[in-house]
Amino acid sequence: MSLVTIANTGEVISNQLYLINFIDDFHYNLLNKEDKINYILNFDLNKFPTFLREDLVNIEAEQELEKYRLKFFPELPSRCGAQFAFEKLTDLLTAAKMYGWKGTIYKISIDTSKDYTLSKHNADIISEIRNSDFKSISNTLNDYWTGDIKWAKCHDRDLHFLPTTEYLIEGSINIIETLDKAI
Repeated sequence: MSLVTIANTGEVISNQLYLINFIDDFHYNLLNKEDKINYILNFDLNKFPTFLREDLVNIEAEQELEKYRLKFFPELPSRCGAQFAFEKLTDLLTAAKMYGWKGTIYKISIDTSKDYTLSKHNADIISEIRNSDFKSISNTLNDYWTGDIKWAKCHDRDLHFLPTTEYLIEGSINIIETLDKAI
C-alpha cells in the first residue's frame, strides 16, 4: 500500500482510510466546495428559529472553523467541502455517533496520481467548540487546524486516551471495499 503525506503535520501514513458516504442534504445538494463554504459563511443565524438551537450551534461552530481556516490555514481542506476519513474504523464509528452521521462505510485510498490535500484533526475538539460561547475559542480553533493530536487525560484519574482522529481529504479517492456495515 502506498503512503500519503498529511499537509498540516508533515506525517506520512498508509494510504488506506475509512470514509462514510453521508446521507444528508448539505453534502449532496450543493455542487461544489465554494458553494458550501459560502452557504456556511453567509448563513443568517438571526433568521434561524431558536427552538432548533442545536442545529444553530452546529452552524455557528462551522462558521467559526471556516473563518479561522480561511484566515490562518487556507491551504488546508475546508470542512465544508472535504471528505471526512479515518485511519481506524472505530474512530469513524465514534465520529458518526458524535456528529449524528448516517451512510455507507467504505475502505478507500487517495488517488495520488492527482493533486490532493490531506489534513489531520482531533474530532473531539468539535464538541468543545460547539459547547463554547464562541468568544474565546481561538486557541481551540488553532488546535483543531494544526492537527496536533495528544493523549488526553480522562477526568481526574490516571487514564489517558487518544482522541478521535479525523482526516479531511480534498482530492479524488478510490474505493477499495464497501463495508457491509451501514449506519
